[in-house]
Amino acid sequence: AFLSLSTNKSSVYVGEGFTLSLAFYVARTNQAPLQFYDVSDQLRQVIKTFKPKKCWEENFQIQDIRPESVQLSGKAYDRYLMYQASFFPLTQEDIFIPPVAMKFIKYKLARQPSFFGQNRKKAFKTFYTRPRSVEVKALPAHPLRDHVPVGEYRLKERLSAGEVETGQSFEYHFTIEGEGNISSLKAPQNGNNLPISWYPPTIEENLERAYGRIYGKKTFSYYGIPKKAGEYMLGDDLSWIFFHPRKEKYDTLRSGLSLRAFGKNQYDVDIRSHAHEAFYERAKGKDHELQVFQGSGLLKWLSYVGGGLVLVSLGFVFLRG
Repeated sequence: AFLSLSTNKSSVYVGEGFTLSLAFYVARTNQAPLQFYDVSDQLRQVIKTFKPKKCWEENFQIQDIRPESVQLSGKAYDRYLMYQASFFPLTQEDIFIPPVAMKFIKYKLARQPSFFGQNRKKAFKTFYTRPRSVEVKALPAHPLRDHVPVGEYRLKERLSAGEVETGQSFEYHFTIEGEGNISSLKAPQNGNNLPISWYPPTIEENLERAYGRIYGKKTFSYYGIPKKAGEYMLGDDLSWIFFHPRKEKYDTLRSGLSLRAFGKNQYDVDIRSHAHEAFYERAKGKDHELQVFQGSGLLKWLSYVGGGLVLVSLGFVFLRG
């Protein structure tokens, strides 16, 4: 029997995942009875010791420790998997995983059975793991090297309609699927090269943890409104850059679908609408009640002078009469 702390990769790029597993192996030919001892508390302590720092963790959340049959060097073993998680390094620092120890209960059988049967003597046996290390490599030079995701991804896309009238909405789904740190994936870049108004996407995520791998898909669902008639390749607006660790190169997922828009130019409609809106915006908050006009000081003086001249003229006519 032996305790193993293993990794599925000895070298990764920054952002590339590796899986770390802690398991106890017991050969089928082992006759000495072994039993787990205080597993929860021991696991809590050893995980603190070996868990890598400065990494994004995706835990496989093992709830039940059950034996599974495996073959090692042609021999049959029962493997008890106690902990498994994928780690994605966030910095270019090599990872060292120190050895850890766990206690198990081992029963020794008495040489001479008693009257009541075979006697068993309870004892503790400590098992140790070997140290491990993972080399973390920098990504190749690229303007977006510090921002691109790392993994093996492919694109699946869907468009609600290939033809739509200007001013009317359509739905577009950009799905990234594959193996990698799915939870951290960000939305595609929008080049704003097309006369289409894009609304922020809704996001749906499906994640699977199995066979020592993290894989799944993330869907970004957009609503778009074409503003001008024409034939448009959606890839001119929406694209997604990543680094493929197995191919050791950068790659781009770009939409291959096209949209045909027909109808009136919505920019002219918007301009007229904004002009009306501007008039009514200026009218807001104004006092619309009728008021007596209060002229300036000069106008008041002229009105007084004019009134005086009228009175003088009337008096002159009266005297002559």
